[in-house]
Amino acid sequence: MNIHQETQLDDEMKVVICDCLDLLLPILPLDQALIVRAIDLEGISLLIVAIRLEISLTEVVKRLKFGRQTLNAHIGELFVGPSQDGPTSCGYHRPH
Repeated sequence: MNIHQETQLDDEMKVVICDCLDLLLPILPLDQALIVRAIDLEGISLLIVAIRLEISLTEVVKRLKFGRQTLNAHIGELFVGPSQDGPTSCGYHRPH
């Protein structure tokens, strides 16, 4: 595998992870989901999130921590077996 293939695989894995996390966010309380999305998926700083939501930086950190803990508890349900052609795929399905 050359460096271009590795980079492409890394980019594909990032897409899979972001898509899967996006599917799991609804299990979080809305405030935690907004914070996790802003910081972990959109790359917005803690301070900017605090200003936008008009809450303290400490509160942003606390809600981010709880949101991440909940997601980590469900992460095992997120992925199905590895593909020989690329990254694993998201196996999480929202209940209908």
